[in-house]
Amino acid sequence: MKLIVVFFCLFNFAYASPFSSKRQLQRELLYEEFRNSILTGETYKSYFMTKEHQSLYVDALWDLVEESSSEAFGLLKVGVFEHFELEEKFRLGLIRLKTNGKNLPKKLIQEVEGALKLTDPSLRLIYLVASYEEELRNEKLISIIEAAQAFPAYINVSYHGLVEENQLLKDLISHQADSERATIYMFCRQTRLYPCLMIMKNKSGEIIQDETGKTWTHTALASSAKSLPSHQRNGQTPAGVWYINSVMPVADEPMSFGKFRRLILDFETTSPDEESLKKLLPLSSHTQTWWMPNVVARDVGRNEFRIHGTGKINTDPLSPFYPFMRTSGCIAQRENTYDKVEYKDQRILLDKLMESLDLDKKYQNETEIKALLYLVEIDNAERSVEIEDLISRGIL
Repeated sequence: MKLIVVFFCLFNFAYASPFSSKRQLQRELLYEEFRNSILTGETYKSYFMTKEHQSLYVDALWDLVEESSSEAFGLLKVGVFEHFELEEKFRLGLIRLKTNGKNLPKKLIQEVEGALKLTDPSLRLIYLVASYEEELRNEKLISIIEAAQAFPAYINVSYHGLVEENQLLKDLISHQADSERATIYMFCRQTRLYPCLMIMKNKSGEIIQDETGKTWTHTALASSAKSLPSHQRNGQTPAGVWYINSVMPVADEPMSFGKFRRLILDFETTSPDEESLKKLLPLSSHTQTWWMPNVVARDVGRNEFRIHGTGKINTDPLSPFYPFMRTSGCIAQRENTYDKVEYKDQRILLDKLMESLDLDKKYQNETEIKALLYLVEIDNAERSVEIEDLISRGIL
């Protein structure tokens, strides 16, 4: 029965658009299938899996290990993955390093070193080494690190999204990249422990105003519950440029993702020198690196980013992000009732996006939502981003 599910998804993945909500749903379902198979002791034949399936399987195993699943630890210890792609075998080795200090098998070390000695090695492999340099260095696997450091791309992992020049921010907001989409600008602190602030432009390029005539603003959080960098699994939401492409078909996991449908975040596809992505940026940002974390996250294999609420309750009013809940890399919205105030921020955001696209604010039109999202870190102050931060920089 499990193999039938895999083959069914193989067919659908092959013909679904990369921006398809159906394809995103299938990925989520297959991820859950893999989680359940690990927890119940059922196995898949690794040689039947595509690269995408292997990646999802390792994602599921990685998350279960971090959740202290004994079944996942058992599979990690005795599982046979020789048919997996090298990057996935390397990720399995990294899980072992991170969780129980087990060193990488000599055969795997030799495979990784051999691949990195090629003229044109896998960019993902280079980024994986850079992303987990500390763990590799602790195990004295210097030969792998040095082999990866021979390539200029290695340094890309160290880039952050900080934009300190006000003119860059002004250029970004004045730039109109797509007349068919709304545009959200999300300004965050570098620590990500404090709520960020969103403003929005409609598809005509006009900044959205509230009912009083002031700039419409919306708070959100882009913070990893594990405080990991954006190039690592379950790390911070990467700074950079995102597509918002529709919503998931249903709000089917209210405890994790809230009572309203979650918005789908997609990467721009790879192109030489990132020319496709640069078309979404003003010229002044082309030579900057603030948007590179998004590119690195894409190329290192992160996926399934969303904007969503949650049914979970933040029980710590002293947390700097209260009443938000941190996530595994998604952008969080406030939900539930705190101090007698009921929050429905995802509903507000969905409605405002439809309004900005000249769509009636109704459930059926949520699937028509299309927008660009620019996530920018503006400084490292230890407080929430407020409208005054934007005004003081001359942005508004």
